[in-house]
Amino acid sequence: MLQYVLPGRGSNPNPPDLRKVVDVLKAKYGILFAFSNDLGNVANGQKILGMFSVNPLTVHICASIAAWSPAFHKTLAHELGHLVLHRDMIGGGKFISCDKPIVDTARQIRYRESAGRSDLEWVEWQATEFAMCLVL
Repeated sequence: MLQYVLPGRGSNPNPPDLRKVVDVLKAKYGILFAFSNDLGNVANGQKILGMFSVNPLTVHICASIAAWSPAFHKTLAHELGHLVLHRDMIGGGKFISCDKPIVDTARQIRYRESAGRSDLEWVEWQATEFAMCLVL
Protein backbone atom coordinates (compact mmCIF):
# COMPACT_ATOMS: atom_id res chain seq x y z
CA MET A 1 0.00 0.00 0.00
CA LEU A 2 2.77 2.43 0.88
CA GLN A 3 4.43 1.90 -2.52
CA TYR A 4 1.26 3.24 -4.19
CA VAL A 5 0.56 6.02 -1.72
CA LEU A 6 4.09 7.20 -0.95
CA PRO A 7 6.28 5.84 -3.77
CA GLY A 8 9.18 8.17 -2.89
CA ARG A 9 9.68 6.42 0.47
CA GLY A 10 11.65 3.60 -1.07
CA SER A 11 12.47 1.00 1.54
CA ASN A 12 12.44 3.41 4.48
CA PRO A 13 11.88 1.20 7.58
CA ASN A 14 10.40 4.02 9.68
CA PRO A 15 6.63 4.38 10.11
CA PRO A 16 5.05 6.59 7.44
CA ASP A 17 3.67 10.03 8.17
CA LEU A 18 -0.05 9.24 8.33
CA ARG A 19 -0.89 12.87 7.51
CA LYS A 20 0.82 12.39 4.14
CA VAL A 21 -0.98 9.08 3.63
CA VAL A 22 -4.33 10.81 4.28
CA ASP A 23 -3.45 13.69 1.95
CA VAL A 24 -2.55 11.34 -0.92
CA LEU A 25 -5.60 9.13 -0.39
CA LYS A 26 -7.80 12.22 -0.54
CA ALA A 27 -6.14 13.84 -3.55
CA LYS A 28 -5.25 10.84 -5.69
CA TYR A 29 -8.00 8.35 -4.81
CA GLY A 30 -10.88 10.54 -3.64
CA ILE A 31 -11.14 8.85 -0.24
CA LEU A 32 -13.08 10.93 2.27
CA PHE A 33 -11.93 11.45 5.86
CA ALA A 34 -14.10 12.75 8.69
CA PHE A 35 -12.37 13.58 11.95
CA SER A 36 -14.76 16.08 13.53
CA ASN A 37 -17.89 14.03 14.32
CA ASP A 38 -19.02 12.20 17.42
CA LEU A 39 -19.61 8.65 16.21
CA GLY A 40 -21.85 7.67 19.11
CA ASN A 41 -21.96 4.34 20.91
CA VAL A 42 -22.75 0.74 20.04
CA ALA A 43 -25.73 -1.02 21.65
CA ASN A 44 -23.75 -2.06 24.76
CA GLY A 45 -22.71 1.56 25.37
CA GLN A 46 -19.09 1.36 24.20
CA LYS A 47 -17.84 4.46 22.41
CA ILE A 48 -17.31 4.14 18.66
CA LEU A 49 -13.75 5.32 18.01
CA GLY A 50 -13.54 4.69 14.28
CA MET A 51 -15.75 3.71 11.40
CA PHE A 52 -15.32 2.73 7.75
CA SER A 53 -18.08 3.05 5.17
CA VAL A 54 -18.05 2.25 1.45
CA ASN A 55 -20.61 4.49 -0.21
CA PRO A 56 -18.71 6.76 -0.54
CA LEU A 57 -15.38 5.36 0.73
CA THR A 58 -14.99 7.20 4.02
CA VAL A 59 -12.77 6.80 7.07
CA HIS A 60 -14.27 8.30 10.23
CA ILE A 61 -12.37 8.96 13.47
CA CYS A 62 -14.29 10.12 16.53
CA ALA A 63 -13.78 13.77 17.44
CA SER A 64 -13.25 12.75 21.09
CA ILE A 65 -9.81 11.36 20.17
CA ALA A 66 -7.17 14.10 20.24
CA ALA A 67 -6.09 14.79 16.66
CA TRP A 68 -2.84 13.07 15.69
CA SER A 69 -2.34 11.62 19.17
CA PRO A 70 -1.10 8.01 19.53
CA ALA A 71 -4.73 6.86 19.97
CA PHE A 72 -5.69 8.77 16.81
CA HIS A 73 -2.84 7.15 14.85
CA LYS A 74 -3.81 3.69 16.09
CA THR A 75 -7.48 4.18 15.20
CA LEU A 76 -6.70 5.76 11.83
CA ALA A 77 -4.30 2.94 10.94
CA HIS A 78 -6.98 0.37 11.85
CA GLU A 79 -9.57 2.09 9.65
CA LEU A 80 -7.01 2.32 6.82
CA GLY A 81 -6.68 -1.44 7.23
CA HIS A 82 -10.39 -1.79 6.51
CA LEU A 83 -10.02 0.51 3.49
CA VAL A 84 -7.08 -1.39 2.01
CA LEU A 85 -8.13 -4.93 2.90
CA HIS A 86 -11.91 -4.92 2.96
CA ARG A 87 -13.32 -2.24 0.65
CA ASP A 88 -14.13 -4.78 -2.08
CA MET A 89 -15.74 -7.19 0.37
CA ILE A 90 -18.58 -4.86 1.36
CA GLY A 91 -21.84 -4.46 -0.49
CA GLY A 92 -24.79 -6.28 -1.98
CA GLY A 93 -24.17 -10.01 -2.26
CA LYS A 94 -20.65 -9.69 -0.88
CA PHE A 95 -18.91 -10.86 2.27
CA ILE A 96 -20.03 -7.94 4.47
CA SER A 97 -23.36 -6.12 4.18
CA CYS A 98 -23.20 -2.41 3.40
CA ASP A 99 -26.38 -1.78 5.39
CA LYS A 100 -24.25 -0.65 8.30
CA PRO A 101 -20.69 0.70 8.25
CA ILE A 102 -17.94 -1.18 10.06
CA VAL A 103 -17.75 0.40 13.52
CA ASP A 104 -14.85 -0.05 15.89
CA THR A 105 -14.74 0.36 19.64
CA ALA A 106 -11.67 -0.09 21.84
CA ARG A 107 -12.36 -3.85 21.79
CA GLN A 108 -11.97 -4.16 18.01
CA ILE A 109 -8.88 -1.95 17.88
CA ARG A 110 -7.05 -3.67 20.77
CA TYR A 111 -3.81 -5.26 19.55
CA ARG A 112 -3.45 -8.97 20.01
CA GLU A 113 -7.16 -9.48 20.25
CA SER A 114 -7.42 -13.01 18.95
CA ALA A 115 -9.67 -13.58 16.00
CA GLY A 116 -13.00 -15.13 16.91
CA ARG A 117 -15.03 -17.52 14.90
CA SER A 118 -17.21 -15.05 13.02
CA ASP A 119 -16.31 -13.49 9.69
CA LEU A 120 -16.55 -10.00 11.16
CA GLU A 121 -14.16 -10.90 13.99
CA TRP A 122 -11.61 -12.08 11.39
CA VAL A 123 -12.03 -8.80 9.51
CA GLU A 124 -11.34 -6.84 12.71
CA TRP A 125 -8.28 -8.94 13.50
CA GLN A 126 -6.93 -8.34 9.98
CA ALA A 127 -7.45 -4.56 10.24
CA THR A 128 -5.65 -4.49 13.60
CA GLU A 129 -2.70 -6.50 12.29
CA PHE A 130 -2.49 -4.15 9.28
CA ALA A 131 -2.56 -1.15 11.63
CA MET A 132 0.25 -2.43 13.80
CA CYS A 133 2.41 -3.15 10.75
CA LEU A 134 1.72 0.36 9.46
CA VAL A 135 2.49 2.27 12.67
CA LEU A 136 5.38 0.15 13.88
